[in-house]
Amino acid sequence: MVTKVCVIDGAKAIVVNDRIVPRESLARSVEALRKRVAEELPAAKGKLNAAKLLEQAQTNVDRQIANEQATLDTLTGLLDEFDKAR
Repeated sequence: MVTKVCVIDGAKAIVVNDRIVPRESLARSVEALRKRVAEELPAAKGKLNAAKLLEQAQTNVDRQIANEQATLDTLTGLLDEFDKAR
């Protein structure tokens, strides 16, 4: 993230990733991040369950395998059809 304070048309401005951001907006973002860092993320960390996360990850990988196998089957069929059409 590229941030800087600069003077635009004689007034101070905050620029974040080449966008002028109002001070109030930045202050709200800072407050939201403080709350997230101090309260929300530590609470989420305490609720983590390794076994459940592993199961979710394995389910996700199984879903990806099934999706990619279906794509592979379709593409293989297209190649076979293409080769027979010669």
